[in-house]
Amino acid sequence: RMTWSTSEMISRDLRIKIGEVSLSVSSVVSVEVTGGELKVVVQIPVASKAGQVAGSIGAVVQGGQKTSRFVFQYFMSPQITSVAPNKATLLGKTTSTDGRSVLLTLSSFPSVTSAGDVKVMFGNTVCGVAGGPRHNMN
Repeated sequence: RMTWSTSEMISRDLRIKIGEVSLSVSSVVSVEVTGGELKVVVQIPVASKAGQVAGSIGAVVQGGQKTSRFVFQYFMSPQITSVAPNKATLLGKTTSTDGRSVLLTLSSFPSVTSAGDVKVMFGNTVCGVAGGPRHNMN
């Protein structure tokens, strides 16, 4: 495992572009090379609208400039539009049919393929029961 310093990022001509924005070295949080994989953590630039943008990352590796392209998705922040019922006893009892459930309705939520793609938390408590039924997110 090897990490790159700021001077190494500059000497290797690290270039990252997301949409029309070319990121500066100050936007790079970390660069790590592990087992032939380059892992770069960056601060994402703001976008004016939701949608997909083209991205690219390039650097001088093994004497030559290597570039990879990717697609990045910007989306509107999800908003909770309703919570029903909106209260429970300290023991978690609600007025729902099963006495434990709460229906959260959100707008602007990104597409998910299964309930496993979503984690719901109340404070530090992760909702759900191990081995319990999965609910369709459609």
